[in-house]
Amino acid sequence: MSIYPELRAPPVGTARRAVRPPSRLLPILTLCLLVTSCRQHESQTDIRIFHAAGMTPFLEQLAPRTQHDGLHLLTESSGSQMAIRKVTELGRACDVLILADPLLIRELCADHCEGRLDFATDSMVLGVGARAPRVPEAETNWMSVVRDPAVRLARANETLGPIGYRTLLTLQLAGQIQENPDLLSNFVKHCELVVDDVERLPPLLTSGEADYAFLYRSTAMAHGVRFIPLDPRINLGSINADYRQASLTFQALKAGTPRDVTVTGAPIVWTLTVPRPADAHAAATFIRWWTRHLPELLESGGLTPILPPRYSGPATWAARYCPDAVYSGSPAP
Repeated sequence: MSIYPELRAPPVGTARRAVRPPSRLLPILTLCLLVTSCRQHESQTDIRIFHAAGMTPFLEQLAPRTQHDGLHLLTESSGSQMAIRKVTELGRACDVLILADPLLIRELCADHCEGRLDFATDSMVLGVGARAPRVPEAETNWMSVVRDPAVRLARANETLGPIGYRTLLTLQLAGQIQENPDLLSNFVKHCELVVDDVERLPPLLTSGEADYAFLYRSTAMAHGVRFIPLDPRINLGSINADYRQASLTFQALKAGTPRDVTVTGAPIVWTLTVPRPADAHAAATFIRWWTRHLPELLESGGLTPILPPRYSGPATWAARYCPDAVYSGSPAP
């Protein structure tokens, strides 16, 4: 005879009673889950970032990776000028400010920043809309196409984001090279779609609402927009090129007061800074992570990393945020 009791199935139709944990264990289990969740949250470093719209695709792609490395990115996108105004006029705090032009730091928020870090270059291209006419012609002679009043053009507002005034500088350079002084004025006259920042241009092109628009190469690649490369003499894409023969003046707000800002043609450089009163530890944690991964983060998206990054400002600022950066030669941001 077996020493084990015979195992019998319950009679047909007899319901099995679910095994439930004792009710007194439920509060304990709930508390354990809460503690685990809190510990996971505490292990994350919150990084508050105000950034130019052109950086949006890169930061969105980074989110899962930075979470894995203990960084929780709290990002806000806008034109570069608006990102600055959040700090200088609205009194809002962020840990890192990422902008599409170093000039804006010097012109609009130098009082709030001790140094800056230039980390990548970009170039201007002509984006082509889904229903754009005369595309084969534009690929060989785009200037004749954008002069056509029947072509629907779009651009960004030069007072809100660098892509706006860089569009005008590119056209100015093209007009000088081709001895076509009316190219810029005709473009502005016939361009009826004016948006706030570069991220609003791709939807107009892909939907067919606009036929052509100048935008960054990185933005076109991020959104799958067909584009026409521009002559290196006008695309603002070479860090060693001289584009200073083009310049323009527009109004921007500083401390709530309109003021004239003059911009001169220069290579497109992406930069970041740490505006007061930032969390210096959070900023340093992000910037060191960011610069360690620059090539893999940026090259596939159309940007050219500056290696090593270049800093402007005091050496103590660079030592805190990016010890491997090289001095640009400028003692001020």
